[in-house]
Amino acid sequence: MGVYEVFERITTAFPDVLFESCSGGGGRFDLGMLYFSPQAWTSDNTDALSRLKIQWGTSLWAPASTMGAHVSTTPNHQTLRSATMKTRSLVAMCGTFGYELDPRPLSRTELAEMAAYVRLCRKLAHLVHSGDLYRLWDPFVSTSAAWMYVLEGGLEAMVVAVNLSREVGRLLPHLRMQGLDPTTTYAVEELVPGNVTRNPETGAINTDGADVYQLGAKMTLSGVTLMEAGLPVRFLFDGDSVLFHLYPHTKQCAR
Repeated sequence: MGVYEVFERITTAFPDVLFESCSGGGGRFDLGMLYFSPQAWTSDNTDALSRLKIQWGTSLWAPASTMGAHVSTTPNHQTLRSATMKTRSLVAMCGTFGYELDPRPLSRTELAEMAAYVRLCRKLAHLVHSGDLYRLWDPFVSTSAAWMYVLEGGLEAMVVAVNLSREVGRLLPHLRMQGLDPTTTYAVEELVPGNVTRNPETGAINTDGADVYQLGAKMTLSGVTLMEAGLPVRFLFDGDSVLFHLYPHTKQCAR
């Protein structure tokens, strides 16, 4: 109660300041704290794959707009695990999104990639913060995590799927969507292609200079097909990820 009293005084004195509380410092990520600080640092563990479980669990009671989520350095400072900028960014987009790293050592190419993800986050933030959340693959019981955000009436959606660990040769079940309008035909656009391919003769993973899409840059499928049959998502390596943007095919993609 003393903490609440202090926050009451501070937020009353500075009503235009957004204060962030922390799940680490005092372990106070709860509804009482959200009254005073409508954003909380979800965990000091910023490893993207660890964050799949952290943010999944937090989403059971807290909306994405309250979950502090940042892109940090790789290898991660706590787990020494490496993850692509793509995967780190997609996971952070499912929270408040930000960067927690020193940009000075980064190349021009890496800085341009970061800027592109900032633009992408701004484009999709309305889905994360205003859409209904549907959990598709549970990382606590699966080797992958997937969820989607859908605007009311199924007018627009985004889907994020990330692989935790991949057993070579094993196929994933189809990723079945939820919350869509079964009678609507959707454009399904993969917004962030990868850059690796698998050699069919040796099985080796090679970097490819061209854009590599899971299923093609854009598809057109009905809502009932997406929910009943789903998409055959393919992951090539631990930490691989994919982002789909769904909207009625007669509507132009917002850019």
